[in-house]
Amino acid sequence: MRKLLFKELIIISLVEKSARKINLDADITIVTSKQNDTGKSCVIKSLYYALGAEPFNFHKEWKKIQPITILKFMNEGTNYCIMRKDRIVALFDGEMKLVRSFNGTGKELAEFYVDFLNFKLKLVHSSSLESQTPFPSFYFLPYYIDQDAGWKANWSSFEHLSAFKKWRNDLVEYHTGIRPNKYYEEKAKKAILQDQKSELDNELKVISKVYNRTISETKVTNLDVDVNISDFKAEINELVTSLSRLSEKEERYKSKLNKLFDEKVLIEHQINIATKTQKELRKDLEYAQLQPSEIICPTCGCVHKNSIEGRFSIAQDEDRCYQVILELQEKLFNINKKIEAEKESFKDYSDEKNDIESILNRKKENIKFRDYVDSVGKKSFNVNLKREMAQIGTKINGLKEQLDDIDKEMDIYNNPEHKDGIVNYYIENMRKNLHSLDVQKLMEKEYKSISCQIKESGSDLSRALLAYYYAILSTMAAYSSTIACPIVIDSPLQNEQDEQNIKKILEFIRDKKPSEMQLILGCVGMDGLEFREDAVILNGVEFKNANCLFLDNKYAALSKEEYPKLFEELKTYIDILILNEENDTVLEREEN
Repeated sequence: MRKLLFKELIIISLVEKSARKINLDADITIVTSKQNDTGKSCVIKSLYYALGAEPFNFHKEWKKIQPITILKFMNEGTNYCIMRKDRIVALFDGEMKLVRSFNGTGKELAEFYVDFLNFKLKLVHSSSLESQTPFPSFYFLPYYIDQDAGWKANWSSFEHLSAFKKWRNDLVEYHTGIRPNKYYEEKAKKAILQDQKSELDNELKVISKVYNRTISETKVTNLDVDVNISDFKAEINELVTSLSRLSEKEERYKSKLNKLFDEKVLIEHQINIATKTQKELRKDLEYAQLQPSEIICPTCGCVHKNSIEGRFSIAQDEDRCYQVILELQEKLFNINKKIEAEKESFKDYSDEKNDIESILNRKKENIKFRDYVDSVGKKSFNVNLKREMAQIGTKINGLKEQLDDIDKEMDIYNNPEHKDGIVNYYIENMRKNLHSLDVQKLMEKEYKSISCQIKESGSDLSRALLAYYYAILSTMAAYSSTIACPIVIDSPLQNEQDEQNIKKILEFIRDKKPSEMQLILGCVGMDGLEFREDAVILNGVEFKNANCLFLDNKYAALSKEEYPKLFEELKTYIDILILNEENDTVLEREEN
């Protein structure tokens, strides 16, 4: 099973000038504290948030500080870094080159993950009813157990899942290998070939109808063009009126788009000014740091103090420039989104216009077609039609053969034996997991379906859910074609577990973890937290060779002390992103 491994998480707040770097380069990482309200859950939510997923219920105070996340990770042996600020996402490679930036975490990022994460699943969108690649949350859902939602119901740890219809069964079958990537690849090929065949079938139907009508004629004579001119003119006038109406819409569209582009140019100009100002402040600060404490003006001879306060003021101004740049980038993103929305809305007008023009052409072409029949003769015409029908028939037969081959490939995954083998593997793991976690009352009929909803109560609920999550992960490790991602578990000691169950839960999480997957575990240690040279002791359970992030400041997960160094690193990513966008703007203008 291929792997995606987390290496390091950086969280930076320009608002409160604080930051935190977290080392994730280990098989197990513990995020813990001895008290609540230290920001543990917000840090943990930030992991898959950085990759474009949407965890439930970030705390309102966390949102106020407007954190920027930088996640360094390895995908199939290649290093990457992804930065996220609200809906702006930028992916960099291991050499700090921008791979791609995204204005949002929806369709654009999802389509990128098709190849980047080999995510071939398609689901039906609830609004458009189109088959689409689902959002990143759907890829990472099996790996994340959210403190707020994940211990209430399975498959619920991210927001906006209802954007797709009846997704649960398809998603579970995809992740567990019942219907893996290969199935959806073949399904996509089948859809394309079916569209091609449908077009040819329709074309053959039309030609056959013409052929049968003309062959039934007993005489080959000139064809009289029998057209009611009055009706013809009335129809054309109606179509011309429609075209005129669409032209007016087009003018309004162009006017609105021009205003949006003017606003975009203004924001880009503001970004350019802020960027230049930041660079000048950087030069001023670097120059000031090289000068003595007093500087003599070469023009007037006045002595100016080069104090620490002055240099700090310059640095603060530079920080503010970066904050302004990010704010302007968000405005630019919103303008670009509006522009794309306008372009998308106008497609309907363009399609309607093209349809009308096609009708006009077809009306004219009917007359020419009849003229052609009249001049060449029905016999010659039928020969050509017959030849064309034979060619189309050959193409259709070729497509049928390809579709039959695809159906054979898909039948492998539709085979009951294939599904039963995976489901039985899941059930056996579920049975063992429930026993290990001492869940006695959940009957097999209640979890027999691999996409079931776990129904339990009290302290048994969280243990039953944990048993299910790990049964799915074990099944994925054995059968799935997906890339194995880190398991992120937040606050597993739910619903007032007794001491015996606390130990069982933590030992289960540690020992039953699939070897291919990292584990990031968030858990409050209260009085049961110890640190040894080679281990972390969490509520009496030993985690050997584990990384540990210990949060000891109430209401402050980030650190003022770490901010200056991490801010310098953030500026590097922002500079690369800005430079790339400037180059794109130049290219766009040259193309226009």
